[in-house]
Amino acid sequence: MPILCEQVKTSLRHSIGSGQFNVGDVLPTPDELAPRWQCSPETVRKALVELAREGVVRRVQRKGTLVTRKPRLGTITLMQSYDPHLNGLLVETICRKLYRAGYDVDILTHSNDPETTQAMLLRPSVQESDCLLLLSPSSEQLFWPAWQKFRTRVAFSLENQIPDPHTQLITLDHYYAAKLIAEHFLNLGHRSVAVVDPPNNSWVSTSARAFRDFIQVAGAQCQTFTEAESSSQTKIQQLVNDHGVTAIWALNDHYAIVTYSLLHRMGLRVPEDMSIVGRFNTPWSVECPSPLTTISMEPELMADAIVIAIQQAQESDTPHHSFETPQIIRPKLIVRDSSSKAH
Repeated sequence: MPILCEQVKTSLRHSIGSGQFNVGDVLPTPDELAPRWQCSPETVRKALVELAREGVVRRVQRKGTLVTRKPRLGTITLMQSYDPHLNGLLVETICRKLYRAGYDVDILTHSNDPETTQAMLLRPSVQESDCLLLLSPSSEQLFWPAWQKFRTRVAFSLENQIPDPHTQLITLDHYYAAKLIAEHFLNLGHRSVAVVDPPNNSWVSTSARAFRDFIQVAGAQCQTFTEAESSSQTKIQQLVNDHGVTAIWALNDHYAIVTYSLLHRMGLRVPEDMSIVGRFNTPWSVECPSPLTTISMEPELMADAIVIAIQQAQESDTPHHSFETPQIIRPKLIVRDSSSKAH
């Protein structure tokens, strides 16, 4: 490539990388750009062709040259979650955001065998990546040594802590989610509600207990039942008949739909007789005859936080920096037809 064309390309890359031209912007025409470098429009066109080959810009008919991504900053290894629903909600959005920010993404499929996971992460090609991004990382200790070989590490987990303080954690505000649902039910006049509460110390139980506290402080009643009981018609009938429950916060959208089916068999209508709220805003949310009111984890906000965390981690001069606190994203309540005023 001629020296002047290379200079124009480098200058344009810098202008796009620094934000003078943002992703989605239409660049000035070659005729308008040429005076910047005192060159011909043809030289600018050749530089734009080179940037198009890198994926930084593309030509759009009748519109011009569109900025499609930042200049390449590196490669991210994304280890998917063990939960396919979480992958379905987050992976596409995260990859799109990372690509636009200038990162190539190498996706690894989660294995239930920690030795297999470790072997994947120890591949030379994987170890050459600039950052490891983990979705709901496994707690298996055998997995950690491979994980910790990456200089820069970011993780999204539904739990509020992970075993490695040198990995930047991004998580959800489960207390805020509980507050949103509690206020939603109380504002609708429900005075006896129920929530799925697994008998462990997971993020689900944290959320369920916070919900129960919010409800009880307001002077209402909150019953709890286990994940296994959420598919028991006998248990649901007991909640309704013995405790007068008129609203249920399910473990997730899947269990909300199961509860919906059980209520239908019992001759109860949603939301006329019972309000149901799910969690995660999965595609199942809109499949019910009464689309589910649910909590969204806000994939766009989550992906933005991940991109920023990766950029900040890469810019740090301190290897294996210790992160004292996680980045917490507030979820959003999406109100649909499965919840209504208590009758």
